[in-house]
Amino acid sequence: DSHTHAAANQDSHTHAAAHIGTDHHELYLDPKLALEVIPRLPDIYDEPFGDASGIPTYMVSKFARGHVKVALSADGGDELFAGYRIHRSFAKAYAAFDRMGPLKKPVIGMSGLPPIKNLLQKKMTGMDSKLRKLREVMAGEPTMSRFYFTSRGFWGDADIQRRVNPSGAAAVFMAPFEAAERGLGGFVNFMRAADFRSYMTDDILVKVDRASMSVGLESREPFLDQRIVEKAAGLPADFLIRGGESKRILRRILHKYVPKEKIDHPKKGFVVPLDVWLKNELKPLLTDHVNQARVEEEGVLDWSAVKKELESFLGGRITRSDKLWLILEYELWREKWLSPRPA
Repeated sequence: DSHTHAAANQDSHTHAAAHIGTDHHELYLDPKLALEVIPRLPDIYDEPFGDASGIPTYMVSKFARGHVKVALSADGGDELFAGYRIHRSFAKAYAAFDRMGPLKKPVIGMSGLPPIKNLLQKKMTGMDSKLRKLREVMAGEPTMSRFYFTSRGFWGDADIQRRVNPSGAAAVFMAPFEAAERGLGGFVNFMRAADFRSYMTDDILVKVDRASMSVGLESREPFLDQRIVEKAAGLPADFLIRGGESKRILRRILHKYVPKEKIDHPKKGFVVPLDVWLKNELKPLLTDHVNQARVEEEGVLDWSAVKKELESFLGGRITRSDKLWLILEYELWREKWLSPRPA
């Protein structure tokens, strides 16, 4: 159960800390703490920042500030060394797809993308929301790089195209990456470059910098030292991913200092159970800010679409709260910064 799992993780972390001689501290986040933090997010981030991991990032920054003034963060490690699960999944899918040879174009252009969809379904356990986006890619002959880029968002390419000028920022951003894709090694480099230029820059670093500085904690990023970035950029794909193992070169270095059995366990994202919280403790906050009167008065969002999403989630027809969380965050930000103020 979850308590046993948490205890096992704590035991593993404690053993690793004891081995390298550091003091290990843990903080468990519950809905009550989250409810205190969420209304503060517009103040902390100054923009409608949609990454829910900003909640635990703020809490752990506040927790750390009670002990230290400066902290080291590992941001950039996954982007530079292909450490995300999605990197491994897409690398496997690309290798299999590439072996299709001349069949690639006609197959990938088929309606519904059945072969590549089925392949990714097997390789991307727990990523059903991303698969839905893959089915929404633009018509034509999309490359695996467009599949990857689309899977990184909550809304698919087709959704975005209905709301954004097709010749706008997304198309300009993608062009150099698609042109650079050559073979599996090129695709691994594409994934790293795409995340380095977008996910890390516009999400991860924003999240960590603003959360830490909001409590007076200085967060330093050793992986983003220029020399490490330059060295990592030139590494062959084989040094990064092989046989389902990610960040291979970093793991080899780490194993010189910490025994493998003390640190190797499944990678876990810095996430909170929003799907559960928004149906329970956070439901009043959700319905107070995402409702017909409010949405129609503002005139920015389409209430019919928002209503469908809200009813499907609260009614149990969909289990993921990704889009609703983005809408809630937007509403909280708008309430803080754009609502009419007294003269």
